[in-house]
Amino acid sequence: MRKYAALLLGVWMMVAATVPARAKDIPFHEEVLGEINIRVVSLVEKDLNAAILRTSTEAQKAAVSRFYPEGAVRNVLNVLLLRLPGAVALVDTGFDWAAGEMDAALLAVGLTPEDVTHVVITHAHGDHVGGAHQGRQGGFSPGNGAFFR
Repeated sequence: MRKYAALLLGVWMMVAATVPARAKDIPFHEEVLGEINIRVVSLVEKDLNAAILRTSTEAQKAAVSRFYPEGAVRNVLNVLLLRLPGAVALVDTGFDWAAGEMDAALLAVGLTPEDVTHVVITHAHGDHVGGAHQGRQGGFSPGNGAFFR
């Protein structure tokens, strides 16, 4: 499985760049790369406060004001679901508050959280690791398989 880890990260970067800007246009994007079925799943689309865009210069502040005049940033929460021979990998787990959407997305393709054998965390931001929280219903924990980072 380790030989897939680097490949999965590369695939995530490649496919994430092709995801549509708005989840409502296409709820998922699917590709096949050899034996790997790759599904980019848009869990949630919502406006976030533009204050999350940290600015340190006047030019940055002006750019945020110009691009987000209403103070809201459109955000689409995407995760990757990878089906490999003998494994199901989830790249990132979304926010903890999107657990219901994650469970629904898995059910839509005939899976449950228990079917996930590997979880790949790209980095430790809440929108990438929050759904891995062990305490939530349907959470992903090391019991689901190997965690890679």
